[in-house]
Amino acid sequence: MKSSDQIACSIGIVNHHNELHDGVSWKHLQTESGPLEFAFEFSAGAWSQDRTLPGLAHFHEHMVIKESQNYPDESFTDNFYTRLGIRRNASTAVDVMTVIFAAPNIIAAKKAAEVVYDKITNPLFLKKRLDIERGAIQAELKQRSTSPIVEIYNQYTNLLMTGGLKEYSALGGSSKVIDTIGTEDIVKHHKTVNEKGLAQIITVGPVEVGQLTELVRQFTSTFPGGKQQADIQMPRGSHHFSHSGGQQMIRIGYSARGSLTLRELVTLRILKRLLTSGQTSYLFDFLRNKKGRVYSVSGASSVFKEWHELSAQTSFSDHISSVDVDEIFSLIEKDFIEWLTPKKLADLQENQRNVAVMNFETNHSKLMQTTTLNDCGDDANVLTELTVLMSIQFEELLVMAQTLLAQKNRYSVLMNIESK
Repeated sequence: MKSSDQIACSIGIVNHHNELHDGVSWKHLQTESGPLEFAFEFSAGAWSQDRTLPGLAHFHEHMVIKESQNYPDESFTDNFYTRLGIRRNASTAVDVMTVIFAAPNIIAAKKAAEVVYDKITNPLFLKKRLDIERGAIQAELKQRSTSPIVEIYNQYTNLLMTGGLKEYSALGGSSKVIDTIGTEDIVKHHKTVNEKGLAQIITVGPVEVGQLTELVRQFTSTFPGGKQQADIQMPRGSHHFSHSGGQQMIRIGYSARGSLTLRELVTLRILKRLLTSGQTSYLFDFLRNKKGRVYSVSGASSVFKEWHELSAQTSFSDHISSVDVDEIFSLIEKDFIEWLTPKKLADLQENQRNVAVMNFETNHSKLMQTTTLNDCGDDANVLTELTVLMSIQFEELLVMAQTLLAQKNRYSVLMNIESK
């Protein structure tokens, strides 16, 4: 088994560092190559928005990195970034809003940070920008509405957020609602974002920690240390809804109470990967041979507050019934009791290590591979995940699987199975 240092060397990590600044977690991975990348995660995502205005958090994210007090001309800012080789973006998740930028060197990064800082602290939220971004969001919603996979995920997030299904997604899915959002709503949500503060800053790139400290402090001293808190539901039971996409899909899973350590989260991810990559498993055989076409078989593991889940999502060419759903759950249990073996775990561990090394070496952006382990402590990053993954024992997998199965808290979200 390779040590942490050996794995770090194989994926081009020179040093990894973490500390707290003003209550904000700062993680830095010093790499051998790649751009210098920054992610600023604010503890205000879709769950923190006004529940009567779904999509407000997403709308705010579109607006907040545009015109600002010291940089009121967005076209000038775009040209400025282009000349320096800087890329920027922002995203809204259910729990956080993240502002991201990448720069070719430390000099360009400091310039980019200066602009981003002004955008976040002194946004103008101009009327002309409101109209432009409203149109962009409407176009995005229209594109989403044609994808059954996206739609069932939207309904799943609604289930977590409200305990039931809605006609819009937690990130915004109703054109009528988007049309009603005004500047005063954006300003009000921006205040919420600032009050909740920064949860985390992640930096990745070929520079030493000392070169970034002053820049990081500028952000952490402005915003109070935030903590990701989401008022969410633990999914239970079976939920049905219809969609005009004409495709049957189902998201199924087990959820359980209890916070997870990093080792437990990695174990859960291994279970998920074995479930969704096992093309000779009982579940996969059922989906392919008994239910016809299978467009995708995928899975996810999550940690939100004090519960976790194991889930799978797939699509069918034939209608499925409640009897089918019960059979799917029983096949998942059978996979983890009979199909899961020590050899399959060993094969997966070696494959995951090789894939991670290849991705980290060849992917120009290394930041996305360091932001997948939130809420698991300051030591959680791509390196520690790999190190833990390689040390998981087969008995730990069985305990995790049996813990989830013993809860018997099954849930399913089905689309186009029954009418509303």
